[in-house]
Amino acid sequence: AVVSTQSTGKCTWSNKEIEALNKHLLLTSKPVIYLINMGEKEYIKKKGKWLIKIKQYLDENDPGATMIPFSGALEQRLLDDPDNAKTFLEENKTQSNLNKIIVIGFKALGLQYFFTVGADEVRAWTIQKRTNAPQA
Repeated sequence: AVVSTQSTGKCTWSNKEIEALNKHLLLTSKPVIYLINMGEKEYIKKKGKWLIKIKQYLDENDPGATMIPFSGALEQRLLDDPDNAKTFLEENKTQSNLNKIIVIGFKALGLQYFFTVGADEVRAWTIQKRTNAPQA
């Protein structure tokens, strides 16, 4: 029996063990991105009561981990009023982190887009990196 407090993604495994583990699709073997949801005002000020403590905890317990602060309330505000979103962001000297979350998430999971073009449509498919066109 394997007993460890580490996630499976942080352990060293032989090829045979990796093959066996892959059958179980363990979430702990996937990369982790820590999304820190902050209040809108805290996010705009770029200061949060817990932000430094969370960063210190991650540095001690998951060195090199990716941490992305964002504000769900701010993102909702931008979605609810798209006509004034750009002005609001400029006036408050802030930005949405939604694109950053998506890009880093795709990168961490080894994903990319594959585009197909037909006479009447263009489609974007999400595929694993290094997938050949016939398999995509």
